[in-house]
Amino acid sequence: MKDVFDYLEEEDLLRNLPEALPQMEDETAAKRIEKMALEAFYLPVLFLCILSYTEQSLNLKIKESPGTLMKKRKVCVLLILIVVFVLAVGWKRTDPEVRRTSGKAIAENIAGQGMLRLVEQSVEHPKAALTFDDGPDARYTSVLLDGLRARNIKVSFFLLGEKVEQNPDLVRRMQEEGHLVGNHTYHHVQLDKLSDAKAREEILKTNNLIYETTGRYPQYMRPPFGAWKKNLELRVEMMPVFWTIDTLDWKIQNTEQIIKTVEEKIKDGSIILMHDEYKTTVEAALKLADSLKEKGYELVKVDELIMP
Repeated sequence: MKDVFDYLEEEDLLRNLPEALPQMEDETAAKRIEKMALEAFYLPVLFLCILSYTEQSLNLKIKESPGTLMKKRKVCVLLILIVVFVLAVGWKRTDPEVRRTSGKAIAENIAGQGMLRLVEQSVEHPKAALTFDDGPDARYTSVLLDGLRARNIKVSFFLLGEKVEQNPDLVRRMQEEGHLVGNHTYHHVQLDKLSDAKAREEILKTNNLIYETTGRYPQYMRPPFGAWKKNLELRVEMMPVFWTIDTLDWKIQNTEQIIKTVEEKIKDGSIILMHDEYKTTVEAALKLADSLKEKGYELVKVDELIMP
């Protein structure tokens, strides 16, 4: 460490740089100096300074005189001020639109892409869940699955038992690609208008079909029309899942209107109700997947919202 500080003083780098910085009117030159400071010299030296400064607190057995230690501390403080000044000059001169991308580039230069990804993953993003009822549909569900796989997005499907029988390959694909597969009764019936025995039959029959197709029993149930019988969850051992945004996609069948409805109502924790048996819904869902991601939303399976 002593050699580093001696070198700095011998070359007059610390003394000359502050005098030169205010003269850099040319933006290109300023950016070159900023990049040089970040990538080639000052950040590594700053790191070494911090290590040197903490030698005493770490009780390393290095013999230094009090005068030398004080000298190192002053140099550390000066280096920190210089680096901050260089960053401030370059940042102030940068167009606001460029700052968002240049900030990321600086972070990558300092920490590397791997560390940057870890930091981004640690940041909390608002979450929302796309959910689809009444499938699987032989015409459009595969198109939806293709689009979701291309975007690496997981959603939740609540299936009708009679359609599970008709499209078992689609059900298996949902499971294999990591989506949540849930129950939507066998015949799309309003459960609170049925006897307990009949309601239970509608649910358990569909559960068994999903198990025979995927090898797993569903844990979540979307009651048609949002109608749930009191304490039914205890008799079928399933959790009912409702929604916070009803797109009315089955009614309007208009891609742009579906998107508008969601974007006007979306907030952290939203559960979005859609139906994958309509072409307009599939188109809207994939466009929403892109636009919501751009707005910072993380699209997740519904169980991640109700059982965090």
